[in-house]
Amino acid sequence: MYRMFMAAAAALLVALSSARADFKLYIDGSNEFSGSGATFTGQIVVTFANAGANSVTMTIDATGATPTSTGKIDQLNFNVVNSVITPSTISSSGQTNLVGSVGPATFFTNDAGSNGSTHPFKADGDGFFDLVYEFPTGAAQDPFNLGEKIAFTLTGTGLTENAFNDVSVGGGDPSKTGFYIAAHVQSVNGAGLPSGWFSGDPVSPTPAPSSLILLALGSGLTGLVTAVRMRRAKSAVVA
Repeated sequence: MYRMFMAAAAALLVALSSARADFKLYIDGSNEFSGSGATFTGQIVVTFANAGANSVTMTIDATGATPTSTGKIDQLNFNVVNSVITPSTISSSGQTNLVGSVGPATFFTNDAGSNGSTHPFKADGDGFFDLVYEFPTGAAQDPFNLGEKIAFTLTGTGLTENAFNDVSVGGGDPSKTGFYIAAHVQSVNGAGLPSGWFSGDPVSPTPAPSSLILLALGSGLTGLVTAVRMRRAKSAVVA
């Protein structure tokens, strides 16, 4: 029985430890790097998750950000590690509206007239980024409002969720470069009022359930092994 339990526990440990963690970026409403003092409340969370070989699901979650009545995202700039994959080889498909209704986004990977084939897109006041989503802003076009959530499928040879762990380059102001992601958010302080560029960074999230299970299971196994050894030691002494 003991050996069977140990074998099953070991198999579970291997399965859990092989699970791949998502890569997340958090855009905070207080992190304006260019604009006129605009702020929004809460965070926009961008998650890159494994979706199979050469495929990643990118989810942009603005459900935790307000004001939902006026604030809207019209552009999102982000990066990939250029030594892993060339940005222009990445494609986007399958826009899915998870919360709310957002009109079709436009995906850009290359603008040779700006800064070449890598990091070609400039966010105002910052350096250059590899990839851009532009979202409709007109009321009749279903803009990407704060409070909504959408997802895309990104594909490319060798693409993984961790390929997006890269920063912008070449900014004129050293204090405003090296950003993982940048969002341009309009009307954050009311209709027609200031817009701004906001940066985001990876943050160590709460341990995933699988990590907690690994910790608990590891502790349990250690205790079990110790108890069995003590029992055997006592039996040997009695004998």
